[in-house]
Amino acid sequence: MIDMASDSRRRSTRRRLLDRSRFILLICAVVASGFAGRELFGEMHFLGARFAIRLVGIGLATVGIFTLKGPWAVRHAWPIAIGIVSAAYIMTALAGAVSPTHEYATAAVLFVGAALTTATVVPWGPGIQCLTVLVAAGVLAAAVLWKDGNLDAVTTDPGAAVVMAFVLSVVTAREFERYRAAHRRESRERQRADAALRQLNVRLEQRVAQRTAELEAANLRLAAEIVERRKAAEALQISQAQLADTVDHSTAMVALKDVGGRYLLVNREFERLLERPRAEVVGCTDHQLFADGLAERLSARDDEVLHGGAPISFEHELPVGEPPRAYVCVKFPLHGADGAVYGVGSMATDITLLKQLQEELRRHQDELAHVLRLHTIGEMAAALAHEINQPLCAIANYAQGGVHRLRAGTVDPDALLQAFEHIALEGLRAGQILRGIRGLVQREVEDETAVDVNTLAGEALRVLEPQARRHGVTVRLEGGSDLPPVHANAPQIEQVIVNLMLNGVQATAAAIGAPREVVVATTRSGENIEVAVSDRGEGIAPTVAGRLFSPFVTTKADGLGLGLAISRSIIENHGGRLWAMPNSGSGTTFRFSLPIAASAAPPA
Repeated sequence: MIDMASDSRRRSTRRRLLDRSRFILLICAVVASGFAGRELFGEMHFLGARFAIRLVGIGLATVGIFTLKGPWAVRHAWPIAIGIVSAAYIMTALAGAVSPTHEYATAAVLFVGAALTTATVVPWGPGIQCLTVLVAAGVLAAAVLWKDGNLDAVTTDPGAAVVMAFVLSVVTAREFERYRAAHRRESRERQRADAALRQLNVRLEQRVAQRTAELEAANLRLAAEIVERRKAAEALQISQAQLADTVDHSTAMVALKDVGGRYLLVNREFERLLERPRAEVVGCTDHQLFADGLAERLSARDDEVLHGGAPISFEHELPVGEPPRAYVCVKFPLHGADGAVYGVGSMATDITLLKQLQEELRRHQDELAHVLRLHTIGEMAAALAHEINQPLCAIANYAQGGVHRLRAGTVDPDALLQAFEHIALEGLRAGQILRGIRGLVQREVEDETAVDVNTLAGEALRVLEPQARRHGVTVRLEGGSDLPPVHANAPQIEQVIVNLMLNGVQATAAAIGAPREVVVATTRSGENIEVAVSDRGEGIAPTVAGRLFSPFVTTKADGLGLGLAISRSIIENHGGRLWAMPNSGSGTTFRFSLPIAASAAPPA
């Protein structure tokens, strides 16, 4: 931009120089025309060489005035201007030199006027002005020397005046140049200031536009944020209203307490059960609302939550009807925005109906289990009858033998004692069988106690052994050593083992070419005792594999399809699990696990 401005200033100076040169040509043409007119129309007619020189000068000036308008002249403005002024001096001096009246004084006056004019009009400075003055002085001196043959006229007062005028023109040119330079500097400074101002204005406008755009964007963001916050506030209000409706219309008792145990919020279910409006409940403690015993238990639970910092759940009864209703309660800590606990929340759900249903289900399950036991005894009836008949026949035989010997009078005390001992052993044997059957089919509900799984498996094996012998199957117990007891209902677990062994015996008896053996094994696995019943039957059919433990699913023609379903239910009620898996060769292994009794488990 600076180079372009400098070039523009130089072109402007050259144009101004050409304009001033054309103005000088115009002055020369006018003055020459005046002199030529005087000579042509005056009293003295001097139409000689001087007149011709003036006509040539007028012609050249006129041609220059019109030809210096072209763009070519701008490129050569300085030499053209110097040439024009020098030519004017020469033509004027030449006209004075050829004058018949020796009027070089008039030429000197013209030179002085031309020098002063160029000094004030032409913008070329003192240097070029000196050059033109030297040209004028030289030409004038040449003209004087030519006319007079000497330069005495130069030393006269008029000559001194001419020299002083020439010097004054140089000084004037210098002052005008200084003025023009100052003007140019001022103009340049003004232009620079204007350019800087324009740039500043541009930057300012850009910054204003940028700030305006940023402000508009900020306003848009603010408006969008306001809309989002309004939407969030509305959504929060809706959410709070929905939460309040959910809490208020929940069938569970919902309450919030502060760390001092005072109620902060309760819902409608709480009001309904206590038959007190929430306005009376809020601000009260458990001791002001409930009996001392219940209030102490609830406060203890609150303290447990506050000190533990974690939710807890428990069951308890509330005296809010006849009979008292059972509730499962969940208590949890309430945390503020800073993470500090400021209270305890609680939700209590009425499970009275669920408890009743569970009790009914348990009774129904006991009835089904009893039916299953009777069905099992029915399947084993022939074998049990044969097994009981053997000791009875032995007892009868031993008794008849003793009677015959007594009647014959051949009593041998040792032989008679041996017969009585056999009678006693066979009686005990029959009693054990009957006790096992009675224990299996009894309906008395026994409490869960710590029992030995090996003992239960042995009892089940004795009950089932007659059925196994009838089918030609051997049953064998592989009891683990030093097994800790399990907490269980002994008759129920024995029933599970009997059901699994009976299924194994029947599956093995139906198989062809397989080892006719059923093995019951007991082992410890971590914190559980596992019981495995393995048979060598044909395995589980794919059609029933996925429904093996579902009720009423059976492959027996006279089966109920309840054995495995009830067995799994019994095991799961004891906190264990029952599953089946095929053997590597043939047959199936049924396994169930039971947790070790707490008193027998090693400390953690």
